[in-house]
This record gives sequence, structure tokens and C-alpha cells, in this order.
Amino acid sequence: LCQLLVMFGMLDPSQFTKELKLRVLNPVRASLKYATKLSVADIMVRLQVFLFLITQDSNEFGMEWFNILCVLLSEKRDDDPDDNLLSMCTQCVAYFVGRLSDNQQQ
Repeated sequence: LCQLLVMFGMLDPSQFTKELKLRVLNPVRASLKYATKLSVADIMVRLQVFLFLITQDSNEFGMEWFNILCVLLSEKRDDDPDDNLLSMCTQCVAYFVGRLSDNQQQ
């Protein structure tokens, strides 16, 4: 479902981003808090939604996202031998930090 949302979101990012943030962002964040119960593929899809939103929306995201990403970065998963999850988390952190104000980055 998340992949379909991102695909449709690419058609009209400005309108769809508002809807995604309103209806999808909180459930995605909540599910990533308990990512140990999810497969790597499920986590990757959720991170793709986050990455889509953070690249399309100029607003800052809460520090809770940063905490979740840090936890994901710190856990080596047996079902991710190629470290794709690590790569995706690193990309999300880079975009997240890029959106912070100068004071927050320091």
C-alpha cells in the first residue's frame, strides 16, 4: 500500500504530500518504532514513504523521526545481508539533517 501511495504521490506531489502527512505519516512512524517485528522489506517501504515526504515537503520533521532512524541504524539485521536497510536509513538521516535549521544542526 505504501508503495502505491508514493507512486500516486508522484503525479501531484504538492497535493498528495499534504494528504500523506495527514493520514499516513503517524502510522508509518508508529510502525517503525517497533521495527523489530517487521521484515526488512516492510521497513524499506516505510522508509521510502518517509524519504518521499521529506524530499517533497519543506516543513521540518520532529526529532522523534531522528531517534527512530538512529535506532534502525544501530541494529544489524540477519535478514539484510547486503545492508540495504543501513543504506536507506543513512539516506533518510542525511535528508532529515539537511532539513534542520542551522541552530538545530549544531
